[in-house]
Amino acid sequence: MTYPSAANSSPDEQPLITEELRTWATEHYRARTFFREETIPTRPGLLYFVSEGYVRLESTLKQAPAGATIELVNTVIDFVGANQAIDVFDSDHLSFEAIAQTDRTTIFWVYWADLERWQDLKSQVLEHLQAQSHKQIMLRTILGQKRTVDQLRLYFEFLALLYGEPKETGLKIPFGLTHDNLASVLGTTRVTISRLLNQLKEEGQVLFFDDQYFGVPKNQV
Repeated sequence: MTYPSAANSSPDEQPLITEELRTWATEHYRARTFFREETIPTRPGLLYFVSEGYVRLESTLKQAPAGATIELVNTVIDFVGANQAIDVFDSDHLSFEAIAQTDRTTIFWVYWADLERWQDLKSQVLEHLQAQSHKQIMLRTILGQKRTVDQLRLYFEFLALLYGEPKETGLKIPFGLTHDNLASVLGTTRVTISRLLNQLKEEGQVLFFDDQYFGVPKNQV
């Protein structure tokens, strides 16, 4: 399968977070550091910036249908890294939650009206959020593959292209992913994820680093 390189749609070619903005947020007590799996308080109408670390975004059905599985009710929808923005919006059917994916994930927030202080930043943020929408389209293309093993393989490639750290053998995804995280993204079970990870490992299509991090070989990206 061929899909657009995430590097081509990266919203951080010009840093969103300047020292001026970081200092302003800190001076106004709008910065906070979180540890892994700690929930980040959010509310609609505020714009959040990831200064350090990674954030996992999850959606939850407000009114789940009878018999719905936990994979349907709670879904991982995105991972957001440093120098990226998060816009939390309200929905009648879904609630959204931001969770620190790594230790010492630092967040700060502003009101949209605050961006009037920095007109250039406002334009960059809007372009950034548009790029995030493109990223979601790419992700839906990946999840539209018929075979779950292809979805998993392409999802690793997707994350590696977005965030990967170059290593001797390939690109390392710089934040830990649990079986639950992957099952939620793909809409499957932890048992299926375990089986497919073993398959991809045997086929040499996924790398393991320190038993905690995944990656993809050089010849796949």
